[in-house]
Parts: sequence; C-alpha cells; structure tokens
Amino acid sequence: MARLLLFAALFAAGYFLLEHIDSDGQGPRVEGGQVVVETEQLEARFSRLGAVSESFMLFGGSDDRAPNSLTDATLATLAIRHAQLIHQTYPDFHKCKSPGAPRAQRLTQTTSFIGADGDAERALVEAVDLHRRRVRASGDRTCLTVSGEELALDSVRVKADGTDLTGQVGRAYQGRTFY
Repeated sequence: MARLLLFAALFAAGYFLLEHIDSDGQGPRVEGGQVVVETEQLEARFSRLGAVSESFMLFGGSDDRAPNSLTDATLATLAIRHAQLIHQTYPDFHKCKSPGAPRAQRLTQTTSFIGADGDAERALVEAVDLHRRRVRASGDRTCLTVSGEELALDSVRVKADGTDLTGQVGRAYQGRTFY
C-alpha cells in the first residue's frame, strides 16, 4: 500500500492552486467568488465551490497544452480512499484482468485541473508524464495530492467580440470535476 502513496506528495504545491496569482500575470485570476481563466482567444469563468484537499490514484489522462485549453491537465482519477478500500480485497485492482478492476472503473472520475501558476502547471504536466512512463514500464501507480478549490464552469466567451460559447464548451466538459 505504501507504493500507492509514494508520489502522493508530488503536488504539494497545490496549496497555491487557485489561491494565489502568479506574479508574471500567468495563471488564473481570482475575482471574489470566481476564478477567471484566459487563453489566447477565450475567457472562462468558474464559480468557487469550496476548499478541497484530496489524494488520487491516476488511471490516465493528458496535459492540456492547446492554446485555448481552459485547463492544464485532465486526468482519470480514483480517490485514494476508494483505492485503499478496493486494495484490501483486490491488491491488483489496477490491472484490467483483476476482479476488482470494474469496481475501480465505476469510481473513477474525469477531473480537470487548473494550476494557479507556472510551478503548479509544470507539476501537473510532470504527473501526466510520470503516469505514462510508469504504465509503459508496468511500474508503480502514480498518485497526486491536490489542495485548492473545487470549481464549476459558469461561462466561456470569445475575448475579441464577447460571443458566448458556454453551451458548446459546457457540453464538452459535462460530467467533469474541476479543481
């Protein structure tokens, strides 16, 4: 079980996730009860739902490096509390052939992360890269600990003319949790 938590501290800098603004102007802006994310062409607004401190086991994902991506990484996550419970009965649950795999799959969520600054963004990209390397090498699972806030997507607009894209973009992010 200790291997499951080996890299849980990988994202300890997550405290800064949505609480601080990077001094060079990069990263989201906190405006009262909202977090504003700007890309090359878009401005997205998220409601702040409350503080979060959570650890996850990763089961896949991608870093979101596209110029108009609203997030820095999107990951398939299983809360550590669920992983620990499944592990008690099925220690190999992370393997597709394990009888515990369907239980883990049902509890896995698609989670999108927004780093508050360059360091947090790089940590997210590193977590994705580490997960990929470990899967290819049949190595340990990668875990991630996040401290910050849960968010809800409120609106997405084109910066140039104010066109509202919330409906279209919202459908693409439906069912996703944001931190």
